Amino acid sequence: MNELITLVLYQSISEEIRILFADLDSCLKLFDYTAEVAQAQWLGEYDAVQRREASELQRLRGELEKMNINFDVLRSNQGELLEKTNLMVDALQQVLNDKSLILQDQSTTTVATYVDAQQIVRTILSVTKLQLPPKLLLGKQCNLDAPIPIKTGITCDIYQASFLGGEKVAKKVFRIGMSDKEYVEKYATRFLRIANLWSEFRSDYTLPFYGIGMESFEGDNHFQL
Repeated sequence: MNELITLVLYQSISEEIRILFADLDSCLKLFDYTAEVAQAQWLGEYDAVQRREASELQRLRGELEKMNINFDVLRSNQGELLEKTNLMVDALQQVLNDKSLILQDQSTTTVATYVDAQQIVRTILSVTKLQLPPKLLLGKQCNLDAPIPIKTGITCDIYQASFLGGEKVAKKVFRIGMSDKEYVEKYATRFLRIANLWSEFRSDYTLPFYGIGMESFEGDNHFQL
């Protein structure tokens, strides 16, 4: 719930953060430190991050407003904001489900629509505790940062990867010693049952589960999950 309240109030929160940076700048003037350097270093980085995040949140806000969520009313009425939190959760989950369908099949949509869906899904996952539908088979949405695994095992390797073009994640790869694609698809279906359970698991000591995918390797005759 706190994440959704933050989503509605992000503009005022950003202004409060800017004021704190100004206070920090005033504090630094008391020391032998160049205020201009501090301002260029911290405020410059903050402005860049703020512009990027504001753009992403504005895009997400647009999706919710299509579903009759009025942010101006919610921001002016804190009581109504708390009452409609569940409605916002349902709306965000619907947006997440709709955009996930686009990510499942890039061949049926334009590049611009696909990239837009990527950004919206990534934003929802970063500002809420919602999860992608566990039935989503991720493919090109999760790309390796380097071909060398950070950890190897008997049955799988673990790589550092980028999810939806941004967030750094761990990608665990199981390689199937079968060339029959139909058999591998059945194997992947079994994985989905485990994925369904794992996606609902929450712990401060584990990474959130984002999805499972099937890809070809060594040509088109072998597959990996």
